[in-house]
Amino acid sequence: PNTRWNYASTGSPSGPYDFVEKINEVRPDGFILSSQFRKVPSSIEWACRPEGLVPLAMIVDNATSILAFQKLTDVVVTNITGSIIPPTMTPGMQWNYAIDVEATQKAQGGVTSPVTGHIATAYTAGNMESITVPAGTYDTIAVNVKMTIDFLVKGANGDSKIHLNSDYTYWYAAGVGWVKASGNGNLGGQEYFETLVLTSFSAQ
Repeated sequence: PNTRWNYASTGSPSGPYDFVEKINEVRPDGFILSSQFRKVPSSIEWACRPEGLVPLAMIVDNATSILAFQKLTDVVVTNITGSIIPPTMTPGMQWNYAIDVEATQKAQGGVTSPVTGHIATAYTAGNMESITVPAGTYDTIAVNVKMTIDFLVKGANGDSKIHLNSDYTYWYAAGVGWVKASGNGNLGGQEYFETLVLTSFSAQ
């Protein structure tokens, strides 16, 4: 409880931003992680399973997912498979995480549209590296993370499809979590390159 991470981002299509993540409650089978992006709070339950750590809702920790999800409400996640963080990471490991999504999208004028979608993420662990960020210097393992997001929005004037993809490297430090992320994405035809760094970390 009260473990806290502060991150800062540069290079995203929405401009610089920072966010905070904090463990509010620990349970025998998981924990509750609160996040705050641009003064918008959220709370997500994570499960500790044999395959690793599994979020039971959509997570937002880079520009692609933040901008894709910011207009969605009443989000329901189903068909969760895989994990985001396995029990151990060694160079060459590969694993996956995927979810199906149902939600409502807000539009101008108060109009709402039902949304269905699928998010698939593929992970490949790479080399061990020493990484220095504002929070300190850490021994890490680099993990390539490829995310694909496909949404179908059913509107009064016809359906529309949203396809987003990103390719990031996350650097994970034992006992801390990810301390840096760097990668590129394509959002609505706009390509970008983003870097996120851990600015502070505390555990009680």
